[in-house]
Amino acid sequence: MTRVLIAFNTVHDNTKRVAELIAQGMKEGGVRDVTVVDMEKTDPRQAVGFDVILLGCPNHARRPTRAFSKFVDGMKKSGLTGKQIAVFDTYMEGQFQVVMGKMEKQVAEKLSSSTLVSPGLSTKVLGMKGPLADGEDAKCVSFGSNLSTRIGR
Repeated sequence: MTRVLIAFNTVHDNTKRVAELIAQGMKEGGVRDVTVVDMEKTDPRQAVGFDVILLGCPNHARRPTRAFSKFVDGMKKSGLTGKQIAVFDTYMEGQFQVVMGKMEKQVAEKLSSSTLVSPGLSTKVLGMKGPLADGEDAKCVSFGSNLSTRIGR
């Protein structure tokens, strides 16, 4: 059985919402073992026990958050290898996919023995405190469902 970890960093719960919606889509797609955690409250060494790892954070001054970078560094130090990884972010107007590309680059460089299994997901929020823009909930669920097909169940 495929084990999935979805680790997120959030400030106003928007990215947490995205993580939960992705998990819903993965479960609807047939993945039974999906764990959603706040990366600031989780030891990155725990990622070693999962087959697939999704990492998400908000766009913070056009960069991934410090918590994201620290979590990726921790996974590298843990000796994590051979995992399937995908990233997701939340953004406001005019910043579509700005951070996601930087997140993918960071993962590819620091976790080079793992594979980016899917292009990342950028989710639009309507202001710092949200909510998610119209249609974004369904997009997140669909991302999770489609990802479940890519990774096998």
